[in-house]
Amino acid sequence: MKIRNLDGSEFEFDTPEKLVEAVALPPLQETGGFFANLLYMRFRKSNLKAKMARIEDQKFLEAYGNLWDAHAEQMFKFFSQIFRSVNDKVNQIPPDQRIMPEASQVLNEMLRYAEDSYDNPDLQKLEDYYAWLITTAFDKQRIHSRHPAFRQIITQITSDEAIFFKALCDVVCLEKYSEFRYEPIMRIVVSRKDKPGEFVRFRNVCIVGFEAGCMFPEKSSAYIDNLQRSQLVDVKPESYLIEKERYEKITLSDYYKSLIREIENDENLCAPRAIPYLIGITDFGKDFMNACFR
Repeated sequence: MKIRNLDGSEFEFDTPEKLVEAVALPPLQETGGFFANLLYMRFRKSNLKAKMARIEDQKFLEAYGNLWDAHAEQMFKFFSQIFRSVNDKVNQIPPDQRIMPEASQVLNEMLRYAEDSYDNPDLQKLEDYYAWLITTAFDKQRIHSRHPAFRQIITQITSDEAIFFKALCDVVCLEKYSEFRYEPIMRIVVSRKDKPGEFVRFRNVCIVGFEAGCMFPEKSSAYIDNLQRSQLVDVKPESYLIEKERYEKITLSDYYKSLIREIENDENLCAPRAIPYLIGITDFGKDFMNACFR
């Protein structure tokens, strides 16, 4: 991996330790090194020596120091993981396609991952997506796909939602993601025997989550809601496909049949009716896909 420092000097390295050494600032005495220094700045920690001077309870002071040491050790663990993942992916970029980002930009994004992952086990499962996002800074063909909101989106979706979205992209994207189409989706409406009018019993019924191997595919409707909130997917409730056979993979699925049985077993409900509509990927979602997936 090769990056550019603020003074214009260039560095090339293959380990997180070499990265830290290459762009090291003069270490502060109370932090014990460059990485701890960066952590203090990142978390806006106050001067540790000043805290020590005000603390008279030596047992508390010792416990505080041990806690911070453990915290810094874990942070460097996540920092090292994302560094190695980014480095591996940068090496996959053809040499003539690579560009050199500033060290501060890349380092800050890696530190953000370390911070976000510290108490978010689900985000740790999305390390690969985060690493691909960082590598867009090194790739002149993908750098146009970068967006400042993408990092936050990764922290706000679950690993199951990421699996669902990736599978949806694979389904609706044709010709190596150069052409796009819409995928069938349905809602099931029913009426009560004692009241007029219909209401929606099940929304966003599809089998993408089942085909993708999601851990909780029955939560696909909620996944779609969150992906739609993030502006990654486009749901068209008033449009549908003319080819009715494309909806058969839903209506013939065990999941769909289980929903119909649930309605039929409720003696207060009338026969259900399925309404077809569409789901696709937004332009913003396409950029997210290009930046974070491979």
